[in-house]
Amino acid sequence: MSLLLYSEPNKDATITSSKPFTVTFDGRVGGIQDKCIYLRNDSDGRYYSDVVVSIIGTAGNNITDGSQDGFEWKMIQKDIVPTNEEWGEVAAGNSVSLSSAIGSSSKADIVTYVPIWVRVAIPRSQRVQKITSVVFRVSATEIVVSG
Repeated sequence: MSLLLYSEPNKDATITSSKPFTVTFDGRVGGIQDKCIYLRNDSDGRYYSDVVVSIIGTAGNNITDGSQDGFEWKMIQKDIVPTNEEWGEVAAGNSVSLSSAIGSSSKADIVTYVPIWVRVAIPRSQRVQKITSVVFRVSATEIVVSG
């Protein structure tokens, strides 16, 4: 699959294990951070439908849905920063289903960077730690461009 995540709308800003998505907090006071990531098709011979981006906790303890000491991760597909009211309507640990396909049967779209806002909430009084057990998973139907 050639759908990649980026930390900014730039082909050199791919999110990888060596250049991961990061947020930094003062664990003593906790807090909330909103960051935008971008999804883009990197193949000029394919297009994608039914695209879903999920946040997955991989360590057995789910720190994405609020059940682990108040840690929360949420996502919204939107061009601008979501309001607090919009974030309030989103369940922690949610997935985002893109509103449309990336490309079409006649042409792949390798230009558009689809913005997805991520909100990470960390409760106060946390010990210093580096959390590496949360990953983004992208699933989609991959279709060869016919034109």
